[in-house]
Amino acid sequence: MSDDSTAIAEPQLLKIDVTVEETSTCQRKVKVSVPREEIDRYYEEAVGDLMPTALLPGFRPGRAPRKLVGSKFKTELNDQIRSKLLNDALERVNEQENLAPISEPDLDVAAVILPDDGPMTFEFSIEVRPEFEMPEWKGLSIKRPNREISDADVEEAVNNLLRERGRLVPAKGSPKPGDLMVANLKSTDDDGKVLSHAEEMEIVVRPKLSLADAELDEFDKLVAQLKPGEKVTSKITISEEAAVEALRGKTVTLEIELLDVKRFEMPEITPSLLTELGDFESANDLSEAVRKQLLNQLEWHQRKQVRQQVSASLTASANWDQFAQDLVKKSIIWLCENYNIDKKRIYMVGGSMGGASGAIYANNHLDPTEPMVAATASASGILDCERRAIEMDGNNSMIEWFGGNYDEVPFEYHRNSAVYFEDHSQSMHYNLKDTPLYLDFGISEPHRIHAEDL
Repeated sequence: MSDDSTAIAEPQLLKIDVTVEETSTCQRKVKVSVPREEIDRYYEEAVGDLMPTALLPGFRPGRAPRKLVGSKFKTELNDQIRSKLLNDALERVNEQENLAPISEPDLDVAAVILPDDGPMTFEFSIEVRPEFEMPEWKGLSIKRPNREISDADVEEAVNNLLRERGRLVPAKGSPKPGDLMVANLKSTDDDGKVLSHAEEMEIVVRPKLSLADAELDEFDKLVAQLKPGEKVTSKITISEEAAVEALRGKTVTLEIELLDVKRFEMPEITPSLLTELGDFESANDLSEAVRKQLLNQLEWHQRKQVRQQVSASLTASANWDQFAQDLVKKSIIWLCENYNIDKKRIYMVGGSMGGASGAIYANNHLDPTEPMVAATASASGILDCERRAIEMDGNNSMIEWFGGNYDEVPFEYHRNSAVYFEDHSQSMHYNLKDTPLYLDFGISEPHRIHAEDL
């Protein structure tokens, strides 16, 4: 046989008419029309495939008239043809229009009808990879941050490393900033009536004491001379959003009775500890290893800053809208619609900026007609962006995320910080105070301090 006689015919591509409307940077509305001749072709192919096995009374298999087969199995054929046309049309849209989708199309399949006459039409929305014009990149001015690693930096990093192996031990005398004090707290009104009472509360001594419905400034100074067994009082003002409406905005007396003081004790650098930390022979070897690690981190941050500047310059003309959160929202809705998911048990879990983003998403999506987040869990999540920016000493990417430094655009930093979620003047968020928020931090992490304040 010749090669021509054994050649397999190329499958005929489905012809469709497509209209694509750009509704936002990453959103497209697609209208598809399948011509009548293509529907008829798919119909003839489906009937032809069915003919050899069709069983009809009075006819042997494969001998029934074509028209009779089509009439007898019309419903089955229509479902089959509609499904095949729909799948092939979606495939052709992607090939023909180069949409670069990043999500499933929002299409009501049940609403697509295979008509007896005329074309089959349907429409759907889909999220696509954003497009933007590439600017002139040659000659871009890039700033490479420079910073020296000092002996103080190394000492601080070593102390942070040792702090993870430290412990709280009983301390004599009055509590100092950073100490853990155990105390009984009692609040009373002007008539001496006890409003609340808590025993053996563990409190980290800081400039501000944050209670459930009130705050006490200069707390560290208030307890600076206090000794175990002694009491001190101070006036505090109850928050306007306190759970007990009758107490909102009122000034009450807070009594603090000191029971015990515990102080953080750094471990002694011993040969066994040096071995545990990495088989170091001396404290100097440990310091040199830490210095090398800091230099590597600095180099990584420098490269990251350069990449971010290049990326920001190249994508300056792009408008991402609320793309990221919208995509998460649509994904949650899609999962709820396609899987057996309890909508009252949807949780957000993330680490670092992802942990903060999970809380922010939960806080921004409190529409009861849509799936809401029941609780969030954050590992090393950034709770106060402004404080984090200050602690990072300018070596941070939040300047680019928020469009400026913390003293230039403070509102952007505040509204993305969990510590401000209850303060509408700072965040413009809904109220997240009734949603459980689990926070997990290492003992030496700056975010841990933020969490304790929160």
